[in-house]
Amino acid sequence: MQWIGQTDIFSADIKALENQIENKIEGLNKKNNIQEIIENKKDINTYILKKSKITGELSPAGSYIKNLIQEREDYENKLNENSEYIRAGMSGVVSYRVDNLEETLSPDKLDTLNKEMLDKLALKTGQIVATSNEMGKIINNYECYIATTIKSKEAEKAKIRW
Repeated sequence: MQWIGQTDIFSADIKALENQIENKIEGLNKKNNIQEIIENKKDINTYILKKSKITGELSPAGSYIKNLIQEREDYENKLNENSEYIRAGMSGVVSYRVDNLEETLSPDKLDTLNKEMLDKLALKTGQIVATSNEMGKIINNYECYIATTIKSKEAEKAKIRW
């Protein structure tokens, strides 16, 4: 037994779920944080499940959704097959903010740092570094190196110790 207007309510619910799914998918293009991507995927799966329950698996729309779910799973399997896992040589925090100075300002080049070299880099305090979708870096949050210029006799006699 179907009530008058019941299909209109279901259509509105389905449309709302479709909008939520589309918004989540569009938002994925701008994300590179794996945790946010995983949460968006869970949300999309929840919306798809709700939509399939509303439409019913036996209806034309329900079978279409079932096919889409299967297609999504196939794409996920292909993606996982073609994924490359990279194991870092050190532990630390993964950052996708890359300024291309990682080699220049590395700890093994501390002895080459001087005021003129740092001035040539034109670094600004509080400068925002762009986020990269193609690469990242591991930041060792157990070590910190500070470079400073001091004009004194003691500073001229100072040596770098590891």
